[in-house]
Amino acid sequence: ARKKLEESKQDTSHVVVVGDPEWQPSLLGLVANALMDTYPCPIFVWGRGDGKELKGSCRTGNSMSVHTLLTAANDMFDAAGGHDEAGGFVLKRECVDVVHGVLHDAAVDLAETAKPKEISIDAVLPLSQIKQAYAEIRKLAPFGVGNPEPLFQFDEVTISSLKQFGKE
Repeated sequence: ARKKLEESKQDTSHVVVVGDPEWQPSLLGLVANALMDTYPCPIFVWGRGDGKELKGSCRTGNSMSVHTLLTAANDMFDAAGGHDEAGGFVLKRECVDVVHGVLHDAAVDLAETAKPKEISIDAVLPLSQIKQAYAEIRKLAPFGVGNPEPLFQFDEVTISSLKQFGKE
């Protein structure tokens, strides 16, 4: 998928669309997740495998909703659905060559009207309570869409080092 994107010289500033009729639809969510490490925008991946339909999966790690994009480009799809962070679709064959442009334009429009994502702190805790809080919070898992992981603020803490790891 990365090689195809490099060869296509696609504008990946607002949305990524990549696919191949040989790609198995069951693996496309994994491909989209992997591409999120490289591209900080909504990712749409399609394939056909042994089937007749061009099925796809989409993911986003930023504040732009893939559900909103799927809705904005509804004419491109025979079926589409999902939520803000992930979705699936059946791409119309005649739209393969134009779907990136339509989704790109929709993403540009959304970016112009989008409000910055607000961060909501669930509680301010003293660092001495983190162990007890962690034990209680684990009982609320699993976290995800509809049940976000809580976010805490710790005052009077000095960061001695910082290292990024994982997708976020």
